[in-house]
Amino acid sequence: SVVDMAKEAHLSEVQFRKIFRRITGISPLRFVQRRRIERACNLLLTSTDSISNIAEASGFYEAPFFHRVFKAWTGTTPRAYRRAEHP
Repeated sequence: SVVDMAKEAHLSEVQFRKIFRRITGISPLRFVQRRRIERACNLLLTSTDSISNIAEASGFYEAPFFHRVFKAWTGTTPRAYRRAEHP
């Protein structure tokens, strides 16, 4: 989480967000979401786990939120992503 990253950097959350955005050009939240979606994509392609389990393993604890975020990042649903890669 962003709070955890700020603690690791020994900065307040506000300071961390400002510095992170200045260096990377994106917010820490977007970075974390992107990494979680990358993990979910990998798991969808390499595992037979359920989409709910993959969502949880990727750091999403509510399936509807996972589906919304996944579709926003990839343009497709997790199920369609898995099917497109493994017909």
